[in-house]
Amino acid sequence: MIAWILLPGSIGDSVRTHRAHLAATKERAELAERTREQEARRRVADERIRIARDLHDVVTHHMALANAQAGIAPHLLDRTPEKAALPERLASLTAREREVMAMAAIGLSNEEIAARMHVSPFTVRTHVHRAMAKLDARDRAQLVAIAYQSGLVRAPRPPE
Repeated sequence: MIAWILLPGSIGDSVRTHRAHLAATKERAELAERTREQEARRRVADERIRIARDLHDVVTHHMALANAQAGIAPHLLDRTPEKAALPERLASLTAREREVMAMAAIGLSNEEIAARMHVSPFTVRTHVHRAMAKLDARDRAQLVAIAYQSGLVRAPRPPE
């Protein structure tokens, strides 16, 4: 009989303990969710800061490089009148004539130039002759020399 009296108390205590356990578990789950959301926001903010720093570094590098190039450029320019006049001579050429002249200067034949430009060798020959006439070049060799002297083509560096 005493067992029947104590049984409801025991069951009530067991239900109360179970509910307390469920409430604690639910609270821990909510805390974990909030913590996970905060951690995700923190990681997103950290990533944005990293991207901003990288972008800043790239922009700063390019600005410094442009500034350095602008500062060095006047020192690299030729100041001799005979060399300064050569690019003006090249200004009289069309873009196609300068392109053909540059390819001729690196040693390509009319046929090779024609293949690269997708034109006929006769057209290439015409461009070469017009460039020679405009620059008063006696022959193709002098045209090549003018291309190198004017900076249209640069000599390859020897292997180290």
